[in-house]
Amino acid sequence: MTWTATTRYGLDVAPDGLALVHDFLSTAAAGRPRQQDLLAEPAPAIEWMRGALTAWAQQWSAPVLDQVDLDALTERDLTVLRRVRDGLVDSLHARHFDTDASTGGDGRGGLVDLQVALEAGFEPDGTVHFRPKGRGWKLLLGPVALEIRRAQDAGVWPRLKSCKNDRCRGVFYDRSRNNSGVWHDVRICGNAANLRASRARRRAAAQPARAR
Repeated sequence: MTWTATTRYGLDVAPDGLALVHDFLSTAAAGRPRQQDLLAEPAPAIEWMRGALTAWAQQWSAPVLDQVDLDALTERDLTVLRRVRDGLVDSLHARHFDTDASTGGDGRGGLVDLQVALEAGFEPDGTVHFRPKGRGWKLLLGPVALEIRRAQDAGVWPRLKSCKNDRCRGVFYDRSRNNSGVWHDVRICGNAANLRASRARRRAAAQPARAR
């Protein structure tokens, strides 16, 4: 099972259904060299959404994509998806680093006016499956909302984070025992930040010495 938006950054994907949310948030342009925004144009967005929802359906071994049109996304659909994606990333960043998400991009305000729905059905053995309902952006955001709620109920939602580096904000799943990770990749963002902080401390320490 491939979650292409997340794995292109060399990151481990979040577990279970939260992988869909992780991959959705990883469609943003980031990295070095900078990867494309997969929701900027209809063609790559449709290709990504079809793959992500297919992987999500396979994950639950349910035929949830029967009779669902995955081949139509309008410019308005893409605008809504980008707004929700960026608002969720802002909310992750604000949750861990005490910033006001409403001041960055569209912020969390881009989330509160949306309503999505899912259809639920039963298998012969009593297993419940979910089917995306609607068209365009609703096909994706219904399952995304479902998996966010599942993660919240399971207590793992706080482990999905946005990198502390404001220039990066790559989304990662924190697997540390005490949920203390702040960098999407310590080697890339963590080491660079620690080096800048070390240099700043040395400069600050040198100033009083020169003053004497």
